[in-house]
Amino acid sequence: MNKLENKHLDTYQPIEIKTIHDLSDELFISYIFKYISSKDLLATTLVCKRWNKLSNDPFLLTSRFLNLFSIKPAISNETAIQTLGRVSSTTNLSKLQEYLVSTKMNESVLGIIRIDHQLIVSLVDFNEPITSTKKIYDMKTGTLQSTINSQELTVICRVYENSLIIFNQNDSIQEINLKNFQETIYPCFFPKKSYLQSTMQFDNELVFGFANGLIQFFDLKSMKLTHSINAHRGSVRCILKHENFLFTAGEFGEIKKWNLETKELLFETEALDQRTICTLHIHQNTLFTGNNRGDLVMRHVNNLSFNKHLSTGNGTGTIDKILTYNQQLFFCSLDDESINIQNLETEKSVFCEKLQDMGHLMNIMVHPGELAVWGNHQKLAFFNINDHPKHPTQVIKTASNYCYDGKILITSNLDGYKKLVKVFVKYQED
Repeated sequence: MNKLENKHLDTYQPIEIKTIHDLSDELFISYIFKYISSKDLLATTLVCKRWNKLSNDPFLLTSRFLNLFSIKPAISNETAIQTLGRVSSTTNLSKLQEYLVSTKMNESVLGIIRIDHQLIVSLVDFNEPITSTKKIYDMKTGTLQSTINSQELTVICRVYENSLIIFNQNDSIQEINLKNFQETIYPCFFPKKSYLQSTMQFDNELVFGFANGLIQFFDLKSMKLTHSINAHRGSVRCILKHENFLFTAGEFGEIKKWNLETKELLFETEALDQRTICTLHIHQNTLFTGNNRGDLVMRHVNNLSFNKHLSTGNGTGTIDKILTYNQQLFFCSLDDESINIQNLETEKSVFCEKLQDMGHLMNIMVHPGELAVWGNHQKLAFFNINDHPKHPTQVIKTASNYCYDGKILITSNLDGYKKLVKVFVKYQED
């Protein structure tokens, strides 16, 4: 399937729209929900299940509130846990520390980052004018090390080496040294008439995908934009790195494979009407894709050629996350709030069940022997993989935001007047 063989840009035919229900998810998010007031957006959650799902779309919230994208550094060694102070307990979930990060009525916690022994909390105050605040805590002592105030809204935040990199709405990038807290300002490069839809960080490079189909490469070491590519006809919904290649997926269902060194397009698939790719995952030599119609497709990594469809069991909604662990395939459906597990060797379903009282499933993570599930009812639940996730082993009921690497768990609570961030330690029982 060479790139020269694909002529989908010339043959694509628009679909006929008779009622508002015929509009695609992308049109609802990008051209309707994006422009209504926050009060009206909240009201849409009560109209129907589909509108509830779309109004909570992370890309919409990123555009509207310029949410902080939490990252989960892979720093989970035993020394770090002992530094925080291991707790003697018969359970494997114990609270270590609690931070009161705000008491302002209109201020909300939008993101949590942990890097080594430092905890970074991002807050936004929705009063006019809207302001952003980053608070940095020393987790060894529990003390506040620094407060970074800004009159701009944060689009995205990342950590590189010993610096916190903050990309702001109004054309500025802040670099905060996490040792001496000195600040350096750089000009931003985001396109004026678009908004961020996807991002991925690897090594010293950060890749951005925008709603206008643009892909941009940013070097975190030099703090400079290195490449820009008009990659897709519609929005860039997914970005995935594998070896020396970059895989991107667009809103019309097309997937593209790029050479990371030369930025050359190597292969692409045809576009599919109303089939928006929502997630990409690579296991061994297979590319797994999930879309907004509940299709789970396997493709060959080398040339993106079609391999097979996988049965999604009882799940028929949008497939938002795909993971693999120990020859098992995990994927979740946001629409029908279900978790699915399949055996990759037999291709048979091991488990398929709707989780109760979780709300729309926003994220899943797999750690040794454990499945963590987060729903928009502010619940974070942990399941034993070996017993299949019928009943959770632990549930945190007020997790509006979280950061978790398998051992250290950090959650924020938006309930009530006080905004709290709680730090837990999780470890396997002997």
